[in-house]
Amino acid sequence: MAVINSKTAARIAAIQALYQFEMNGRIDKIESLIDNIKKSYLDEDFKEFFDIPAHVSMKLNNSYCSKLITNTVENLSTLDEVINAHLVDEWKFSNLHFSLLALLRVGIAEILYCVETPRKVIVNEFTNIGASLAKESEISFINSLLDKVSMEYRERNEQ
Repeated sequence: MAVINSKTAARIAAIQALYQFEMNGRIDKIESLIDNIKKSYLDEDFKEFFDIPAHVSMKLNNSYCSKLITNTVENLSTLDEVINAHLVDEWKFSNLHFSLLALLRVGIAEILYCVETPRKVIVNEFTNIGASLAKESEISFINSLLDKVSMEYRERNEQ
């Protein structure tokens, strides 16, 4: 049986919560975002709803998921500034679709606020998650942007 790491599940859940947050016009409170996503992962049908094969075992790391959602929602303007500062060429902030934006926001929030997690792990995890959420042309963009942000932030704060 294939197993999805509980922190990977937390990252996926946080992206889903942020996507819902945007789709609902940012009216949800952090606590309800967290409660709703946790409840959806307890539902027996969540694998089918999220298109996860039945043979895959997946348990949500609730505390890490809560931390990612909270850090992302509380720092949206900072995260958006970081994203904007790292866009190049044809990439424009206003053209980023909600699922890509949610992935980038949560990924950068983890880079900035979860310093105990190695930067390469974060970049790798979100690039892999992006491979199932994003268009083929966006995967290298995700990897490049998160890698640049992680190197800049971690080098600046580790000196």
